[in-house]
This record gives sequence, structure tokens and C-alpha cells, in this order.
Amino acid sequence: MYIIYFMLVLVTSVCGQKEGDTCTDQYTTAAGICKPVEVCETAKQDLQESGIQPTFCSPTVSGNAVVCCRDGLKIFDTPATARTRDFPSWGFEEGKRISEKKCEEYSRGVVKRVDYLLLLVKPEIFSISVDKCDNRPVSLPAQIAELGEFPHMVALGWKDLTKKYKFKCGGSLISERFVLTVAQCSRVIPTKEDPPDSDQPVVVRLGDLNLDDSVKDGVTPVDVPIRHFHTHPDYRPPKRYNDIGLVELERDVEFNSYIRPACLWTSPDLSGYDKVITTGWSLINRNKTDHEKYLQKASINLIENNYCNSFITSKRMGLNDSQMCAGELNQEWDSCLNESGSPLQVASKENLCIFYVLGITSFGKPCATYTSPAVFTRVSSYLDWIEGIVWLGK
Repeated sequence: MYIIYFMLVLVTSVCGQKEGDTCTDQYTTAAGICKPVEVCETAKQDLQESGIQPTFCSPTVSGNAVVCCRDGLKIFDTPATARTRDFPSWGFEEGKRISEKKCEEYSRGVVKRVDYLLLLVKPEIFSISVDKCDNRPVSLPAQIAELGEFPHMVALGWKDLTKKYKFKCGGSLISERFVLTVAQCSRVIPTKEDPPDSDQPVVVRLGDLNLDDSVKDGVTPVDVPIRHFHTHPDYRPPKRYNDIGLVELERDVEFNSYIRPACLWTSPDLSGYDKVITTGWSLINRNKTDHEKYLQKASINLIENNYCNSFITSKRMGLNDSQMCAGELNQEWDSCLNESGSPLQVASKENLCIFYVLGITSFGKPCATYTSPAVFTRVSSYLDWIEGIVWLGK
């Protein structure tokens, strides 16, 4: 007779799904609820009858396992939907794009392995993957980001006449050497009030929370010189079509808790996501608070392109399929993010530490007025161009 009991052998700091959260069984893709294993009959039956390990949500405080519990559905009742591998998979599969393979490679840094011992007749230690971050929900109005919450977020800097850096655009680190941004950030129009030493950005700042060097925010940012700015060959300013660029750095950057690449969203399909996250340092605030140099975050709605066109067609030719729209049109906020080149992103539903960049801020203000949504360059429309530069020959 089997003794169905799970004991945590190696204790590490974990942050997975908690008891009561909805979950997906890794073998059947059936929906379930995270419950302690001792009250989940299907987990016991699957293990006793078939020797199949349950899908773990996380260990509880006491060390007992919390599993994804399916209501009355056994694994072998649905063979047609059974998965051929566990999730997440850190092995590369045939047919995947290089950006997807690199996403899996970079994501290893945000997963901890937790060892469990099944107390059976012949016990066997096995491991599960759990995320190791504590990202908090994002909402409106814009809020100051947590330290290390968006480790892919970077700022593009120009030198002013005093040789100090002025940061005017955002971007997303997507590899050891490249930053994703918009093509318009390859040049800046000089002004009498703030004339730059050069019209081109010269540096990328990584791992920062507050761009004011005099503010102690708990991190030591890294400034890397720019080697080359790649603009899309079909970008024709002042039009904002094909508004996408890649910043090539002088050297590879080392990843840590505050500097890590984001993944690229590879499909035009965004079903399952209504809310998305925008981030940036450029805070629009009518009250002129002292938060303008802190990295900010806000949650906004995706908006259909056809509906969005009604707000912008009087000034432009309208959106095409390589653009997307997002904003908050149901009310007016006192503050909002508006920074060209900054990412529009979602967190992975399986691991909140992993962010996917859906779009890049091109123009508009996503939440400052009733009638001013923002337009973003759609990343999935440019994967061939991105991969051909960032991972050439890989």
C-alpha cells in the first residue's frame, strides 16, 4: 500500500501559485484549483494507479505540497489532449524560432529548482520549476515600479553641452548585445532649451530605478556605449509606420537580478489578454510631483485597431496590421506614461518573472485624456528583421 505524502527536502525561497489560485494540469491542459495534496483525490489516484507525478503549484508554509487539482478528471481519461512534455520546457524543440529558443534560455535565470521526495515504497527525489520573483499587480494611475521588477527596461541617453546624460527614450533589452526600441529614437530634434551635444543617442542605461544620479535607489546602474543604431529600412519619418529600431551595444552585458532580457511575443494573436502593462520614466503629471525620474508602471486596455482609427484618422492615414493600440479611455487620470521606445508587455501566465514585449511605444498618450490612446509598433510583425540582426547565424 502506498503512503501518499509529499515532503519538501530542499527548502529554497519560492514564489509560485498559492492555494486557491486557478491552474492548468501539465498533462491534460485541464483547468484546476491549487489545493493541498492531501485533499486532492485525483492527484492521489494518478500517482497510485499510474505513477504519474501531479502538477505542483508551490509548497505550503508547512512544507507540504500544493498541487493543481482537477475535478473528477483522470489523466488517462483525455489522451488526445495530453502533453508530451512538462511545462516549462528548457529543451529546444524543432520548428521553434530563434527568439523563442533564446526566451527559454534567458528564462532559466528566473526559475528555481525545488526538490521533492515522494514517500513511497521506493522513494525517488524529483524536481519542479517555480518562479523566483514577487511581482505585484499593476493598475492605474501610474505607480513607481519595484526594484528589479522590469529588469529588461533601459533608457537611451544623449550628452548635453555639459557632457551630462539626458535620457529621452526607453527600450527593452532582448539579448546580451541588443536593445529593442523605435526608429524615431535614432535622432532627436534639438531645442533652444535643451540642446544636445549630438543628435544621436550615445549610451544605454540598464538596471536603474531612478535616472537621477543623486538619488540612492538601492541599485548601481550600468551605462554601456552604443555601437550602432539599426533603423528599419522601410521607416520614413515623419510617418510612424515601421517605427522600430535596434540598438547594438559596444559590448555584451552581464545579467543579474536587475538586468535581464525580455522575451518577444511571436504571434499576432493576443487572445486571453485584455490588460497590458506599459512602463517608462517619462511621467505626464499635471501636479508635477517628484516621481518623474522614477521608473513607472501602469495597466491599460488593448483597443481594436478599427476603433482606435476613429481617434487618429483625421491626422494620419490610419493604423495598419504592424501597429497596435492601447489606452484607458473610460476616465481621465492625473498622471500617465508617455515615452517613445518603451515596451508594451505582459507577464507570462506560467511565470510572472518572465515578460513578453508585445509592442513598442510609437506615439500618443495611453491614459492622459479621454480621446488619446497610444499607438505601438507590433513586435510580432518584425520578427524576421529582428532575428536577422540580433541572432544572425545562430
